[in-house]
Formats: sequence, structure tokens, C-alpha cells
Amino acid sequence: MEPIPLSSGSNTSWALPLAKQNKWILIDAGAEIDSPTLSYSWDLMQTALLHENITPQDIELVLITHEHIDHAGLAYKWAASGTTILAHPFAQSKLIQGNTGHVLDRARRIEYLRKNGLPDSIAENLHKSSAVPALRWQSCPASAIATVNHLDEIDLAENKKLTIISAPGHTRGNLVALIKEDSSLFSGDTLLERTIPTSGLHFVEDEVKKSDSPISNYSHWPSLPVFIQSVNEIQKEHISTIYPGHGPQINNPARVFQRFLKHHEKRGHRINLLLESNEGYSPYMIAKLMFPRVSDQQIVQAMIEIIGHLDLRKVSENTETI
Repeated sequence: MEPIPLSSGSNTSWALPLAKQNKWILIDAGAEIDSPTLSYSWDLMQTALLHENITPQDIELVLITHEHIDHAGLAYKWAASGTTILAHPFAQSKLIQGNTGHVLDRARRIEYLRKNGLPDSIAENLHKSSAVPALRWQSCPASAIATVNHLDEIDLAENKKLTIISAPGHTRGNLVALIKEDSSLFSGDTLLERTIPTSGLHFVEDEVKKSDSPISNYSHWPSLPVFIQSVNEIQKEHISTIYPGHGPQINNPARVFQRFLKHHEKRGHRINLLLESNEGYSPYMIAKLMFPRVSDQQIVQAMIEIIGHLDLRKVSENTETI
């Protein structure tokens, strides 16, 4: 079974035949890109499908690997075609909220970064740069969304099964999908060939912090510790091929697993040394020590990784005291 790649910008969705004749499942909905023409990425995907003699109505299921705009942005269009959207319970609210939730999460990230030392000038520039979004994320109707959970199975052609594996880290609702018969993994953004996926900054609603500002009604969800745990668990499946959410298939998965885990081992060691010799420094100050000449956007990415390793450090300290 050879999955069919479908591009939407830098994203790759993958089409697989279902056990039901002439019906297909798509791994990730794709990004909604309206440039250079309206509905550009949607039209591109439809053209690619028609080239394989597949119509939009033949796509019975779309599996969302995680609740990010570039992977779920076209979910509402698939839903309008009669497709059922499969998503982890933690991902569903983001699909329903669409751009409203995306904008709120971005505002919360900026506020949280400010609390961790990000200068107001950089924060204001981040606000301005997000005023005109590069992608669109329209709400997906709740009635079109169905829940998938860890170890659920979907019947594919050739008597194969697609097994859902909950893999939190890149997001709370992150999942991957495995064809055990082929040792093939559909990884979304959990594992990529050329970059180390970010654990990001994630938040959960907090009733205790209820205030007039929805931006403040949250608690930080520590994502890097569970991200590393997820990758370690997936590695036990002895994957032979990875079909990622960006780029072509990966035929040397062992190298991708090793690079991800080695990166965080080395980065964590360096961050811990800096924290020990610069007690009281904020994540922003540590980021400036590590990367003194990078852009403001790169400093933000560095801060997010440092916050992740601080979360990892807390987990390690708590484990040692038990």
C-alpha cells in the first residue's frame, strides 16, 4: 500500500484506501492558502486527487494529527463535502473555534512569554505581525467531528489496519497513526526529517483564574516532558517508514528518532549549565546568552524551548523526591 501525497503549501497530507470500496482516508486536512488565488491550496489538493481518479466525495474520513492551523485549516471544507473529521478529544475545541481560538492562543503565548522576560518591544512587534494572518482557519462544525482515541483502529484496504496512537507533546491533542503490517508511521509534526519539531507553548482553561480577560484564564501545560515520552514510546514500534506532515516519506526513521532525542539531551544539558551559573535569570536572559545574535523571532523560539526544558527539569526533580 503506497500512500498518495497531497501538498498544501509546505504541508503534506496522505491519502490511504479504506476497506470500503472506493473510499479513502486522508491524514490531515491541509492548510487553507488563498494566494495567489482564492482557495488555492484546496484546488491544488482536488486536482491531485482527480489525477488519482479520487473525488472529494470519495474521501470518507480525514484524520487530524493535531490542532494546528496548517494541518486542520481545511477541515471545514472537507466537512462540507460530507467527510467525517476524526480528531483527538483535546483537539476538537480548536477545530470548532477555528481562527478565534488560534488568535486567543497566540495572545496567551505572548503574555506568557512576557511573564518569562520577553521585552515589551518584542511582544508588541509579535502582536503587529499577527494582525494580518498568513493562513485562514474557518470553524469546522461540531456535527462533522468524531472522536478517535488511543489504539482505535480503522480498517484499510488489503486487510490492513490504521492504529491511532495518542502522542501528546507537539500539542495536547496530538496523535500519530501506524500501519503495523507495513511498520509505517504517519507522524504529522511529531517527527520531521529536517527540523526538530517544537513542543510549543500550550494552555488549558483555568476556572480558578477566571477574570474579565479570557487571555488570563489559563494555566500553562508542560509539553516537552510528554513530547519526549511520546517519541520514546513510538520508537518501540520499530518503524520502517515515516510519512510526515511536511515533506516526502522518510526511509531512515532511526536517524530521525536519534536526532530528536539527542538534540534535547544536549540542549537540556547546556540550558541546565547556564541556569546553574546564572541563578535567577529568566528564560529570555538565558536565550540571549545562548543565541546573542539571532532575530527576535528566533529568540522567541529559543525561549519556548528553554521553558520546555525548565518543565522537564521540574519533572525530573519531582521524580527524584518521590
